[in-house]
Amino acid sequence: MSHLPVTATPNINSLKRNLSTTSPPSKMLRNNLNQPDREPYAPIIITFMGAVPPMNIIRLKLIELKVQHKCDTTCRFNNKKELLIFPSDGVSEQQLMNNMPQFLFGNDVNYSTRSPRSINKTFSIVLKNVDGTIDEKELLNDIQAIENEVTAIHRIKNAASDKPTSLMRIDCATETCHDRLLAICKFVV
Repeated sequence: MSHLPVTATPNINSLKRNLSTTSPPSKMLRNNLNQPDREPYAPIIITFMGAVPPMNIIRLKLIELKVQHKCDTTCRFNNKKELLIFPSDGVSEQQLMNNMPQFLFGNDVNYSTRSPRSINKTFSIVLKNVDGTIDEKELLNDIQAIENEVTAIHRIKNAASDKPTSLMRIDCATETCHDRLLAICKFVV
């Protein structure tokens, strides 16, 4: 029986990015098998007009982003065959948001880029045992007199009967407003 010598060769697959044509992405699962690993940053969406470049070209462009521009990313295609490029950190996100997608594929490929709509963070507090006769607008005015960064108040309804409950949700614009209201602990109106 003869043995062949094992030689060390560089693994060029380590530079390649994982690409998937499925939606949602087939990713490694966390401890709970029902929860996929989510991307921490919103993607840049590239919509190709006409032919989509071959996968090897897309891989090379992503490697170029990482090596030349220090922009670490992952990507996948969604169900509309749009390329979603996810930055892996805040610096990469800023690079992509500022100017990267405009010249990523050059003039050879016809495409457009966009970012997803962003939703402002809302910090909420739930009040319990709120009298059913208290009007939401009046309560909002009273609480805004204490804390002007309160944006809205909603009475929570029972989902089964669609009837109002004694719970109300206060929405705050900032985390500091949220924390200040929590420090008060009790409202008397």
